[in-house]
Amino acid sequence: MSSFEPAVNILDSRLRGFPDQMVQEMLQTLGIAMFCVNSVPSERPAMKEVVALLKEVKSPPEEMGKVAQQPLIKPVSHG
Repeated sequence: MSSFEPAVNILDSRLRGFPDQMVQEMLQTLGIAMFCVNSVPSERPAMKEVVALLKEVKSPPEEMGKVAQQPLIKPVSHG
């Protein structure tokens, strides 16, 4: 995160081509995670604040229906 590369490069390359809304949500969630691991404990959010932030990231149900069609991880076949 401290490099000057775009944050999207942190995401799994298999997610390229997914809807922009979904990628934005992942990046927002990453930002919240970074906020939670601040090296100064007093700067970290309370869990109540984290929950509120995560609720703001969530897509409206109609958008999630579109995204749910595309699995994030492909099933592994054992055979």
